[in-house]
Amino acid sequence: MMKKIVPLLAGLVVLLSACGSSGAGSSGQGSATVQTGSKPLIVYFTAAENSGVDAIASASYTTIDGVAVGRVRALADMIQEGTGGDLFSIRTSVVYPADGGELIDYADQEQRENARPELVDHIDNLDQYDTIFIGYPNWWADMPMAL
Repeated sequence: MMKKIVPLLAGLVVLLSACGSSGAGSSGQGSATVQTGSKPLIVYFTAAENSGVDAIASASYTTIDGVAVGRVRALADMIQEGTGGDLFSIRTSVVYPADGGELIDYADQEQRENARPELVDHIDNLDQYDTIFIGYPNWWADMPMAL
């Protein structure tokens, strides 16, 4: 079975090469089209759902239909609406700082320490998905350590 993994970086959708059980990969840029009959998974991490961030004051939030949501969640919702896939929010046992400056410093410290925050939920069966979209904020030119 061929899997597609699609990361979302600051609103830019990029398709990574996918590998099947045969070990064969795709080295070129592919399409984000979901195969007929497959059910995609949209996995996302947002500080907004892992902290006490004030939805009104935070740059991590945007307003969709009058509701404040994390920006990465807003993108995940758009993909879910277009594909009918399942949503999965990566949640950690860490409560990230609500203040933007403190969050930046905390993310830097996590990277320097090569921290691996404990995940509080897991995906039971990845084999049921042919396409996996992954969304996250860019923290210090990399993925958040929860990923």
